[in-house]
Amino acid sequence: MKKNVDQLKRQAKKLKVQNYSTKKKEQLVNSIMMAEARAKRKPGTKRKKAAPKASAVKSVSTRVTMKGSSVKRMVKKRGAMPNRVMKNPARNATRRPNKPMMADVAYAQFNDFGYRELSAAGDLLKMYSQGNLSRYARDYFTGPYGISIGFNNMSGNVFLVDEDFNVLMNDGSQLDLFISTPYSGEEGFYDDLMEIYNELDPEDQDYLDNLK
Repeated sequence: MKKNVDQLKRQAKKLKVQNYSTKKKEQLVNSIMMAEARAKRKPGTKRKKAAPKASAVKSVSTRVTMKGSSVKRMVKKRGAMPNRVMKNPARNATRRPNKPMMADVAYAQFNDFGYRELSAAGDLLKMYSQGNLSRYARDYFTGPYGISIGFNNMSGNVFLVDEDFNVLMNDGSQLDLFISTPYSGEEGFYDDLMEIYNELDPEDQDYLDNLK
């Protein structure tokens, strides 16, 4: 016959279970079982400590077997079963003092890029690494160190930019210098701007003349 909660509470009270009045039925059953186990234990006896799990073992056990004159070293894998060993254990890398492990890592972030922009960025990097550049790109764009990938949210253009803010874009066949004139701010490739050369301000015309 199963006991109800009131019966369990009375039993817990006799066994001096703490906070028995606030416990639920399952908690009462567990507390009563533990209290009964403590009551049956002989005075002065200590509870045996559980053996550590294999995954918690910090020390590495080794076994050396002699075979002729050679010595074969077998190292136990951390957390593995006793009969599982690895023949070539990885060695801990030695850190250089006073230098973070990630100090020499360079990161590129593409927070606002979608799939189209990521694909375009990949194409630009591939063309640049293969040297598919116009004459103006070779003369005025400095790299590969210090270059970044840019994305204009307004125009949707993806481009490469160097430390001097020179810009390279794909003109359909190669990477070309994308120019912004200093006075009127007209943008485009050199050949496109030359088509409207006579409409430009003299200061912008001088700027284009210096690029020849």
